[in-house]
Amino acid sequence: MGGYIPAGNEAFEIWLNNFSQQLNVHGAAVGATPAEIVEFMSAYSRFHPENMFVSMNKNAYEAAVAARDTDRNEVIEPCLREFVQRIQNDPGMTDAIRRSLGITVRDDIPTVQSEKAIEGVGPPLFFVNIGQAKRAILSFGPNPMNARHNGLPAGMRAVRIWYHIGKGEPQAEKDWVFLDDDNRSPYTHVTMNSEPLTVTYRVAYVDRHNRIGAPCAPVTVTINP
Repeated sequence: MGGYIPAGNEAFEIWLNNFSQQLNVHGAAVGATPAEIVEFMSAYSRFHPENMFVSMNKNAYEAAVAARDTDRNEVIEPCLREFVQRIQNDPGMTDAIRRSLGITVRDDIPTVQSEKAIEGVGPPLFFVNIGQAKRAILSFGPNPMNARHNGLPAGMRAVRIWYHIGKGEPQAEKDWVFLDDDNRSPYTHVTMNSEPLTVTYRVAYVDRHNRIGAPCAPVTVTINP
């Protein structure tokens, strides 16, 4: 392809339009036949609507993707997470109902940690954002500040989240409260507190055999009402 021909389709359309018009003016002087002049003018007439159709559909597609992702990430998922957090603790909730809804089924007996398979993974990096009232935004994974490069390590199915309410870290393992298993950072913990609430969080990877890895260092925050 000649270096004078633009690579991008938008720039190429502008160039082709000018070329065909100028060829119509100067074609005879430079040895172009009438048929060749007509052919290049026809080429622009074909390419222009083709390119317009692609551009319009591309813009519509990108707008649809943006609308879908915004609805899921900013409306549907936060509402779902808040609702599921509430019904998980309802007295009428059972593991059978959890399974039927497709939500996390809590472990009655803590899963024994693997001595080999999960040890090499290490704990997730973990950050807590308390910029919004009545909630904590938990970011976790190998690269929690960059969602595009924050996939779970090979063999991991989720990150387990625990919390503890009160000042200071829990002194006993039983004092950690299971919050959720989540595979898509960030996670929003809605607390609905009416006064400042001190909460300590920690996370660990869970592999596909439900073996739990080493937990990260606990992070303590105070959530505003």
